[in-house]
Amino acid sequence: FVISGYLISSLLFKEYLNDNKINFLNFYIRRIRRLLPLLFFVSIITIIVAWYIILPSEFLDLIYSVYNAITFRANFYFQQTGSLYGADISDIRPFLHTWSLSVEEQFYFLFPIFFLLILIFIKRFLTILVFVGIFFSLALAEWGSIYYPNFIFYMLPSRGWELLTGVLITCLENNTNKNKIYIFIKNKGEYFSFFGFLLIIISIIFINDNYRHPSIITVPVVLGTFFIIASQNKNIIYKFLKSNILVFIGLISYSLYLWHYPVLALSRILEYSSSINIHIIIKILLIFTLSCLSYFFIE
Repeated sequence: FVISGYLISSLLFKEYLNDNKINFLNFYIRRIRRLLPLLFFVSIITIIVAWYIILPSEFLDLIYSVYNAITFRANFYFQQTGSLYGADISDIRPFLHTWSLSVEEQFYFLFPIFFLLILIFIKRFLTILVFVGIFFSLALAEWGSIYYPNFIFYMLPSRGWELLTGVLITCLENNTNKNKIYIFIKNKGEYFSFFGFLLIIISIIFINDNYRHPSIITVPVVLGTFFIIASQNKNIIYKFLKSNILVFIGLISYSLYLWHYPVLALSRILEYSSSINIHIIIKILLIFTLSCLSYFFIE
């Protein structure tokens, strides 16, 4: 979410600086061309394979899931059907992961409009407004994770702060003459990138499904991502992230994202129904093979 917020806001800001406007139609067409062809293909293949593996009731749920995924409403659907991400029953819903794609697309639909209005009328308050948006969204996530955890997990208002943290980097980058925070991060980039990487690793190791998420506990991994992107210091962390293998994984990341959950979910269903144990290495190889093929031939 942080990376997505940063990339989209950077593209929009650059377009505004060059043309003094944002072409909304062109922006939305680019997003559709980027996302839907592969999503359609993965949906069709998943439906065909699932026809031979899953029960009729599960197949009907899959059809609803695909419909909501391609209309970017999957987060609403899975929230309404009571899916708890990480729960055992959720592990066999092949399109559960598309909730996050729907959140991003809802953000992409709304954000450019507000972004342009702020740039036109109150540009000097842009960074402050992003800070305010982050604060209120995080506060909502922290409060809601206690009382309405399932709703808060899936919805844009409580995920907005993660996306806006990426937007904040764009704001700071384009206000470097006045912003002391960004200058300090850039000057101390080597330390901040190490610290950011450490925050992400700590989050991977210690945060699990028992914690409320998103909430205050989510701040370290979001902040770590912020520091790495904002510092862009060419130290060992930078070189590691720029290594050929990680760059290639980055290139096929959308394919990996779309393929991984259907493969894992359908393999689990096959294992439950036939007592066949599919080794995790085979699953990983299948996911990467499908991702490479779909990247080169579709994306």
